[in-house]
Amino acid sequence: METAPPEHTDASATPARSGFRVVSEDGILTGIVGAVVVSLVFLLLDFANGRPFHTPSLLGSVIFRGQHVSDLSGPDPVMIFAYTGLHGAAFLVVGFLLAVLFREFEKHPKLGLELLVVLLVFEGLLMGVEVTVFPALVGELGAWAVATANIASLIAMFAFLAYRQPQAIQALRESE
Repeated sequence: METAPPEHTDASATPARSGFRVVSEDGILTGIVGAVVVSLVFLLLDFANGRPFHTPSLLGSVIFRGQHVSDLSGPDPVMIFAYTGLHGAAFLVVGFLLAVLFREFEKHPKLGLELLVVLLVFEGLLMGVEVTVFPALVGELGAWAVATANIASLIAMFAFLAYRQPQAIQALRESE
């Protein structure tokens, strides 16, 4: 039995990406991008300071074991693994929320400024929570390093979503 070759379809004729499945996929991938960027920033800083994996080990020890910043003697593989899991899960949530916001932006391009404000407020709140809840950690890591990692992550996630959802950027251009 012979089968006919598949017909060539025009990409512009395919239906627009929509639905919970697509938003979930975008959110998961966006979260991974954000988590990787933050991890790479601190990995590079840790290696530059001659203390590989210091940051995830420190964060894991403080969060999961309640240790003080000065109690850490060296990298703890269990704490590195535990913190990496927590970090990844948190970024999956953030990635999903950003994907939902971006989808709404796609539907309502006039919300672009509001989206930007929400992202900046989120970044400010995140930094405020970090400084308030874990002041010794922020002091140990350096506020500039934390802010740089968070902003780099936010830029990477936005760029990734713009790549995944070019119609949102096109809608913004057309709304001007």
